[in-house]
Amino acid sequence: MGHIPFGFKVVARLTQNRSNFERGSFFVISPDTVDAESLANLGWSIPMVDRSVAIQLLGKVVKGFISNENNAVLLHDFASAVSDPGWDEYKYKDRATTYQGEICWVLKGPDTSDHEIEELISDWSSYFPVSGFFSAASAPERKKVLTDADLEELARNLIGVVVDIFDGDSFALWWREDLRPFPS
Repeated sequence: MGHIPFGFKVVARLTQNRSNFERGSFFVISPDTVDAESLANLGWSIPMVDRSVAIQLLGKVVKGFISNENNAVLLHDFASAVSDPGWDEYKYKDRATTYQGEICWVLKGPDTSDHEIEELISDWSSYFPVSGFFSAASAPERKKVLTDADLEELARNLIGVVVDIFDGDSFALWWREDLRPFPS
């Protein structure tokens, strides 16, 4: 996979150093209307595509993964800070966790609604570039602040990494199918 120049910096560094990316498979999450033959550059946008379809598809993958209460998905938010105006009014602020000032949105638990998952993904993916981390065997409750030990556990139990492609119109997902079947 090479150098990871994006995302939750600390987590990206930990996962890059501790994960064997050659063991995983890559999937593209995009609308069926995308003509794969016409795509030339992962950084270019896809003309006439409804990105909400890709958000819904990624939402289904997230929902399938977090249906196991020990699994969590962390979505890095490099654009927000807890000191931002309006932070206290943001309806999903209780899903935020931080490490050294970096914010990550935590999606966890089978009771998380499809609507909430899709809204958080939509908010998160409106910033470029984006990255998210699928981790198994996490703590049963959400933490407001992550410790070094939490990041080590995340890296040890990494199942997948998602990033935006085609200027945010779709997503690429690296997944360890040898550890967990890809959620359908």
